[in-house]
Amino acid sequence: MKKVALSLIAFVAAGTFAFGQDAPVLKFSGNLNTGAQVTVVDGETQTSQYESDSETITRLRLNGAFENSNSGVKFRLQAVGSDSIAPQVTYAYVWSSFADKLVTVKVGALDDATFETQGDIGTDFTPGTGALFIIAPPVPGLKLGLDLGFGDADDNAPVYVATYATYAQEKLFSVTAGGKFTGKTAYVYDAAEDEAVETTDATALTAASFGLSFDAVEGLTFAADALIDGIGSEYEEADLSDLTLTQISQVLGYDVTPALNVGVLAYQYIFGSGFDETADGDLPFGYSVTPNVT
Repeated sequence: MKKVALSLIAFVAAGTFAFGQDAPVLKFSGNLNTGAQVTVVDGETQTSQYESDSETITRLRLNGAFENSNSGVKFRLQAVGSDSIAPQVTYAYVWSSFADKLVTVKVGALDDATFETQGDIGTDFTPGTGALFIIAPPVPGLKLGLDLGFGDADDNAPVYVATYATYAQEKLFSVTAGGKFTGKTAYVYDAAEDEAVETTDATALTAASFGLSFDAVEGLTFAADALIDGIGSEYEEADLSDLTLTQISQVLGYDVTPALNVGVLAYQYIFGSGFDETADGDLPFGYSVTPNVT
């Protein structure tokens, strides 16, 4: 798999730097999230650092791109937390388009939103090190994708393979669906070593995602997406074959002004039979509703 990864990087890099007359442009952008927070609990007001007791943390990002209209290099440096000194590279990849942009290939540490909706869960599986092939057939609004997750350099096969399809009508709606295929883990007794050896069986569907977004009304955002994870069994030998978790989310927001958005985020959770059942034997179910102003 290491050889495959290096070959893909070399192939895409060759297209990336064959810029021709379309000269590349170097661009930088970024943002800083920081501040303070005020919390009122039972009438008592508490002030604290922005990231204390909050999911929102101090974060500094620097994005870089060296690209033209057909190929390029992109990366992001990110420092998280007020005590963070050394930034981390959260994505860095080369990309290139071929055949009049019929096919686009991205290779490296990916961060891609081609097959994402405006929902909160995330309907793609691309973050990580791998290669993403995006195909734009001659059907307006339709895109297909194939994602290869490289994983460990000593693997003989990708950690996972994912496929996607998305269809969008500008200023109306978009729909997307994806499936993740992963090798099932099993253990086989090795008589020579006198121990159980981990093996990977045939690849099978282990996760699926679906998403829907509406943007027909200016200023109004509505999206719903679902992620079903843990399909089948990756851990049959441990009797954890049904640890399926289905997450469903809905996002509703409205731009009161260009700088002010009000909305609500709702989640539902459906747990598979591998989790503890309720007293009446029903599968556990959870939900949350979070209003927000941004």
